[in-house]
Amino acid sequence: MMCIKHESGVRFALTMGCALCTLCGMNQSFDVKALRERIGWTQEQLAQFLGVDRSSISRMENGQTLSGPVLRLLIILAAAADAGTADTLLTSDPVGVEQ
Repeated sequence: MMCIKHESGVRFALTMGCALCTLCGMNQSFDVKALRERIGWTQEQLAQFLGVDRSSISRMENGQTLSGPVLRLLIILAAAADAGTADTLLTSDPVGVEQ
């Protein structure tokens, strides 16, 4: 796993959940609520995009550890938030879906 800096060039002040970058060893965290609000989505909209229920989004926003596909999707979400639009999400394949 790579940090956001190495994965997508996005630089954010992120504060919840964590992943270790294999390139720089940097510990990255995600403030899911801030990222979600930055693109103007409700918890319900993000839950629908992820294919989970709204309570799962609430748990993520309250600091539940993030891993695997959810963490990869948050990298895409961070890129969308950096751009200030959800358009990035509309052109991205949902994480964990094999073509």
